[in-house]
Amino acid sequence: MTVLAQGVIQQNQISKLANPSMAQVLEHIVGHWGSVLVNIGLIISVLGAWLGWTLLAGELPFIVAKDGLFPKWFAKENKNKAPVNALIITNILVQLFLISMLFTDSAYQFAFSLASSAILIPYTLSAFYQVKYTIQNKSKANLKQWIIGIIASIYTIWLVYAAGLDYLLLTMLLYIPGLLVYSYVQRDNNKHLTKLDYTLFIFIIVLAIIGIVRLITGNISVF
Repeated sequence: MTVLAQGVIQQNQISKLANPSMAQVLEHIVGHWGSVLVNIGLIISVLGAWLGWTLLAGELPFIVAKDGLFPKWFAKENKNKAPVNALIITNILVQLFLISMLFTDSAYQFAFSLASSAILIPYTLSAFYQVKYTIQNKSKANLKQWIIGIIASIYTIWLVYAAGLDYLLLTMLLYIPGLLVYSYVQRDNNKHLTKLDYTLFIFIIVLAIIGIVRLITGNISVF
């Protein structure tokens, strides 16, 4: 796109092209049908992405529920074997997010930053597990496994810090509903919460409270 555009349109005009800019570039080269072609391709691409992400969002809670790690309600299927409850809930959440974008232009940026911070925690725990697994299997472990685990752990810790500790605190708010779900699933599977579970619950709740306080006092700006 960059090379093609600079070969047919002046640089000061490229910066003023409206989206999708490739449509206007192709129109400049071959005529109006080029713009139509790109726009049709864009529509097909967006519809495909929308369908794919809709199915993916519903598939995740459905699979986890079938494995007994999420409420069984999410594992319900309709007559066409589609995860109906999972699709309904995930799509409701998506619609709420889209509606929020009507009230502020920063909603997407905030959600993007929060999601980026949230996903770093599982990455960090995965790196820690590599170290733990290596320690537990010293007889089978080699130097490569040690190096990968240690470097990955250090790097992911730095990523969490670089992403912003304020966003990390706000991320704890996302985990609180997860605590309720976890407690419900454990009870549904006839399992009791352990002392470690309660310790982690308290730790997450305390961090969430700190995040709320900093948000209320203006120390954290989300928009």
